[in-house]
Amino acid sequence: MLPEIEAMARYKIWSDYGVKCSAKWKRSICIFGMKELPGLTKAPHLFSNKHHSDYQPVTLDCLEKWLFDKIHNEQQGKSSNINLSFYINFVRNQIPRING
Repeated sequence: MLPEIEAMARYKIWSDYGVKCSAKWKRSICIFGMKELPGLTKAPHLFSNKHHSDYQPVTLDCLEKWLFDKIHNEQQGKSSNINLSFYINFVRNQIPRING
């Protein structure tokens, strides 16, 4: 399980998370490839780390198409399928730290 609340901004797979990286590792972080696409499209994070333009570049093309389709569907009045509970829980967990 990825420690999502730890860093909402970036989706990344560190080698010590116990999560398989089907692509390759660089400085203990998974370099995302095509097999990581399902996780990337389901992750609630705002960005993803780590992509290399010279390693399976079609992965970034697929992510760009997925994002375009998601925005287009939302503009057409279709559901964007965003899981708001992640963001709500993140904010709730941050309030004690802010007021701390």
